[in-house]
Amino acid sequence: MLPLSEAIRRFLVPWRTVDWPYDWTQGFGRPGELVLEVGFGNGEFLADQARRHPERNHVGIEISWTSVLRLFTRIEKHGLENVRIVLADAEATLALLFASGSIAHTFVNHPCPWPKDRHEKRRLLQPRFLELLADRMTTGGDLLVVTDHAAYAAEIGALLEGQTAFAARQATTEVDTLEGRLTTKYERKARDQGISIHYFPWTKVAEPERLPTGPLLEHDMPSTKLSGPHDAEHLFDGFEALSRRELVGDLEIVVRFTGLYRDQLAPRPRYVVETLVLEGTLRQDFLIAVQARAEGDLLVKLTGLGFPKPTWGAKRAVACLTEWLTAHNEGLEVAHENLGQAYSSTSD
Repeated sequence: MLPLSEAIRRFLVPWRTVDWPYDWTQGFGRPGELVLEVGFGNGEFLADQARRHPERNHVGIEISWTSVLRLFTRIEKHGLENVRIVLADAEATLALLFASGSIAHTFVNHPCPWPKDRHEKRRLLQPRFLELLADRMTTGGDLLVVTDHAAYAAEIGALLEGQTAFAARQATTEVDTLEGRLTTKYERKARDQGISIHYFPWTKVAEPERLPTGPLLEHDMPSTKLSGPHDAEHLFDGFEALSRRELVGDLEIVVRFTGLYRDQLAPRPRYVVETLVLEGTLRQDFLIAVQARAEGDLLVKLTGLGFPKPTWGAKRAVACLTEWLTAHNEGLEVAHENLGQAYSSTSD
């Protein structure tokens, strides 16, 4: 039996630590058409696709660790080498790991319908997600959505009919059967109960009218240098958990400082601030260090814990903490920063 550590190393994409977008050719160790399944459940369908099309590179996105373990078992059972797994939110994965025009085929099998009205925003298939998917897929690439939930099917049909990037492959918006398709566990269960299955076979025919805004990846790791008279021992007197929320374009960004710790082993005063940043569906948890330097100034920067990426939100977090420090320590001023617009937005 393949050790779990080896399965993780070989098949699970360490998406927080790799470059964005991801080099899938390098990740698979070979070129090949990219096939994506969003929400692979028990992995039966994804494993079958990988067996049927060994020449393709198959990527599965899931948020359930149990589902990942089940797919690991199928990968080992069938000796599959052309499968990679991303354990993350689907929209964030599309936005970060896939370049425009890189996905040849996409399957969305039985997405959770979230039937209660108050959960409407949790449904995967929204206009924003479809626009993002259209950008990431190749022109001529096939999209197949399947559901056994009648109300959700009506919503999906209206969504597809209301856009121009995808067109139906058949004469109707949906069909009730697909020749040669492997049925999933959900389909078999639904049919046994007399429930109809709704298939939406569509194809990308044009570029989307606009590209959705995703997390804005910057080049430099954010930092600031503060100088001026200050008492490093009392730098954070009065500090409390705080939260900032704002919109950048159509992307909501939330910055939260949830904890403060003093590094007792550091030769000079050093603090770390526990930080949460949300950028749409992307979540980053990391520490911001505030380090007293030998020259007498302070350096505010991200630590490596959590493998933070230098997104706009990460820069905003450093900017917000810098603003708090200068506002609560008379005499401290920003001597240098590489935050660009992210800092000026805070300062305004």
